[in-house]
Amino acid sequence: MWKFGWIGKWAPMFDPINDSTDRNWKIWLVFTALAITLIASLIMVLRMTQMPLKSYAGRLPALTSEQRETAAGVHQVVESLAAE
Repeated sequence: MWKFGWIGKWAPMFDPINDSTDRNWKIWLVFTALAITLIASLIMVLRMTQMPLKSYAGRLPALTSEQRETAAGVHQVVESLAAE
């Protein structure tokens, strides 16, 4: 730091810009944000692509009336789209 006799105290406004105590904080901030983003992306991809640990065995339960109506509606839409 610089000291001016006529001011009588330290003048921090005249400190050099390249102060070694405050260097590279922007770089660390960018790297930290990048690391958090990469880790979150990796976790998201692993969660989306994970396989179930146990397979389903046995007969499936019968469809409810609402599920049958939905299946018929989807079938009708697919048939109309396939005809175009």
